[in-house]
Amino acid sequence: MRKLFFAGLGVLGITFSSFGAAYKIPEQSNNSMGTAAAYFSGADSADAAYYNPANLGFLDKKEKVLVEIGSRYIYLPRIKFEGKALDPVTHSFGISDAKTKREYFAIPYFHMVLPTNSDVRFGFSLTTPAGLSKRWSAKIPRS
Repeated sequence: MRKLFFAGLGVLGITFSSFGAAYKIPEQSNNSMGTAAAYFSGADSADAAYYNPANLGFLDKKEKVLVEIGSRYIYLPRIKFEGKALDPVTHSFGISDAKTKREYFAIPYFHMVLPTNSDVRFGFSLTTPAGLSKRWSAKIPRS
C-alpha cells in the first residue's frame, strides 16, 4: 500500500509539472538552437550561465568577458477549429467554431559571464522561458 501511495504521488508530481510545457521555450541561445538543447552538460560559452552555472569555473576563457545577446522570431499560423470543446468551468461540451490569427513573437535573450579571480566566475542571464500564447475568437476553446 505504501509503494502504491508513493508511486501515485510521483505520477501526480510529473503531471503537475508538465501542464505548462506547451508554452515553454527551451532554446535560449544560438548554441541550444543548433543542438536542439542537447548540450546542457557541455555548455562552454556565455549561455553556460543559464544552462549549467556549475560549468562557469571550468570555462577555458578564464580572463575574458563572454557575452551573447540575440532574439528569436517565432511565427504561429492561423488555426480554425470546428467541433465540440469542453468548457472547463461548467465541465460540459459545447459546439465551437473558433479561429485564431497569425501571431508573431520576437523573444530576446542575454547571457554574460564575468571573471572575478582564479576559478570563480559571475554569470548573468536574462531570458524569456515562457512567452507564447494563442488567442481564440470563441470563449470555449480559450486556454
